[in-house]
Amino acid sequence: MFDQQPNTEVALGSDQSFGKVFGAVFSLLALYLFIKGNAFAWVALAIAAGFFVVTAVKPSLLHKANRLWFKFGLILYAIVSPVTMFLVYVIAFVPTGVFVKLRGFDPLSREFDPALQSYWKPRERAPESMKRQY
Repeated sequence: MFDQQPNTEVALGSDQSFGKVFGAVFSLLALYLFIKGNAFAWVALAIAAGFFVVTAVKPSLLHKANRLWFKFGLILYAIVSPVTMFLVYVIAFVPTGVFVKLRGFDPLSREFDPALQSYWKPRERAPESMKRQY
């Protein structure tokens, strides 16, 4: 179930962009913690500075962390995507189908009627120009 691969090839991002993103995230975390007056704000700021320095000096040091983060994202994709689609189906489509069934509404007119010679429905209005479709 979880071994499905995406239809398109997903490429690992560069180590430099990984370092910049994590530096920015820890910078924002440090800012939030400074505003809240938390003592761990300095720790977050030090981690952010570390990411920025390593990104500027030698981004290849972040390669293993980048690959680990990438694989974590693929695992999340394999779990969250099917669960989300299942919830959308159960919350949106199943109640709609049950409601339509209970009302006896048949929007496709699928019921067989042997008395009809044709199921063709004539147009109610003439076709218009196709120049401005949208």
